[in-house]
Amino acid sequence: MNANHDALARTPTSHDPFPRTDNPAAQSAHACCGTEGNAWRDGGTVVIPREDGEMPDRCVICNAPTDFYRQSVTLRVSPSWTVAALLLGPLPYYVLAKMTEKSANVELGLCAKHRSRPSYGRLLKAGGLVMGLGLFVLGAYLQSLPWMVGSLLVALVALGVGSRMTTTVRVASMDNQFVRLRVGEAFLRSIPPRAPTP
Repeated sequence: MNANHDALARTPTSHDPFPRTDNPAAQSAHACCGTEGNAWRDGGTVVIPREDGEMPDRCVICNAPTDFYRQSVTLRVSPSWTVAALLLGPLPYYVLAKMTEKSANVELGLCAKHRSRPSYGRLLKAGGLVMGLGLFVLGAYLQSLPWMVGSLLVALVALGVGSRMTTTVRVASMDNQFVRLRVGEAFLRSIPPRAPTP
């Protein structure tokens, strides 16, 4: 992302939450939120257009400056009812989820403290799986049920904690036009609400 992107002219689109018009409310929104990209706050979520959505140059977790660092991520979400396909097995669920999922490419600002957290999370998940597998093999060799159960708990805890560390934002909902994200509380409070429709 170009650090001087705010100096570039924006082309109005149907997805622009603050379209450039002669309306004073819209002009006020552009004046106060020029560095906010095209994100706005809606209740407990931050909303951006699904296509060409721009987040502010601040950490989405703690709202600290990012020094223009951005992490490109692909957000994916499937309808909640697809979970029922698990009754048919993992493969039917995977196929159905892939067939019905929506996705959006987003660049997220992260501060120096939080930009390394996803890497630590991935290491924790990998290490937990390796340790869990090793403990399970050892338990099977010793014919010890507690060791085998313990190995599963180690793997599950590592996966849970690691997944939380690798998740910078969560998708609250996604439709054909907008993505609603759950972000850090400090970042959420810093985002202005959408300009009122005249």
